[in-house]
Amino acid sequence: MMPFPIPFLLAQKKLIIVIDALDECDDKGLMREFIEGVIRTFQEIHGLRLRVIITSRVEEHIQETLGTPAALSVVHRLSLPDFDARDDIRAFFHSRLSTLYYERYLVMRGVSWPWPSESDLNSLVAKSDGSFLFASTLIDHISSRDGLPQDNLRKALMAEGGLDPLYARILAGARRDNNFEGVIGTVMLLRKPIPIVFLAHLLQLRSADIVQTFLGLQSILMIPGGDDEAIELFHTSLRDFLTSPGRSPDFSIDLPARHCLIVADCLRVIAVRPTDGFFYGDREMYACLNWCHHFQQGVSNGLGGDDLSGLMSCLMDFASKCVDCWVNTSLNEGVRQLKVLRSVISELKVG
Repeated sequence: MMPFPIPFLLAQKKLIIVIDALDECDDKGLMREFIEGVIRTFQEIHGLRLRVIITSRVEEHIQETLGTPAALSVVHRLSLPDFDARDDIRAFFHSRLSTLYYERYLVMRGVSWPWPSESDLNSLVAKSDGSFLFASTLIDHISSRDGLPQDNLRKALMAEGGLDPLYARILAGARRDNNFEGVIGTVMLLRKPIPIVFLAHLLQLRSADIVQTFLGLQSILMIPGGDDEAIELFHTSLRDFLTSPGRSPDFSIDLPARHCLIVADCLRVIAVRPTDGFFYGDREMYACLNWCHHFQQGVSNGLGGDDLSGLMSCLMDFASKCVDCWVNTSLNEGVRQLKVLRSVISELKVG
């Protein structure tokens, strides 16, 4: 796992070691033991002129090991999602592709310099969306001997599925409990991220159930440390992957059915009439202001009669108890919910 034994490392005056916890070791138990050993060493030898940098996607066994009281006393944690990497990714693309231009000059001598152009470089940075993983995938594709670099660049700029193989592998290896499809489908289709505790309330689950469902997906989803924070995507291409049946036939979300279920969940949340005629609270406000959006999305994506029949009891219950409170809250928030509702009704009539 490391090129030098521990005694050699400890004998150095000043040394920095960088360990990629995923690339260096496939044995999770061995990686846990290594991290625990490093923590003990730093606790026992004060003033040690040694720094160990562990890089990794968010993996459960690493999170648990670095979250112990012993680890917290000697570990400083940095979160990449909080860091704007676009300038570094631009420099990465410029350096690697400039080198590639000279390495493959015999087949690229007809390509004008600078290569890639400023506009293409901007497109590559935007496509990477702050992810070095995606940037590295693009570089591997462009520099492949299977085709000319200039042609591969064009394909990379037009491609949508650079991370698809990674997503498919991670999803295939994840634990799929009874809540899996409902939880991941809802997270992907929500209009905006909501805290775990509110998501649990929406889906009639416990917060622990939500977290447990996503434990195998921490490398592609950011699971927060507290239930009052939202689950976030590391890269927006995951949503595109899961909502494109052609790209993810084994994992794609049934858009009309899932939007229909979210509508039912939202209506269930606001089925309890507020005392003053207005909805408050983040979970109630999300349900109140977005159920029409999900209804419209379901209809526009081919919501069928079977799905609609399952919604009828929720709609009737909502209409008899709380529709006036919904109108009051919507108008108070300045949201054009009635316009959206009229659009839904029009589409249903045409359908």
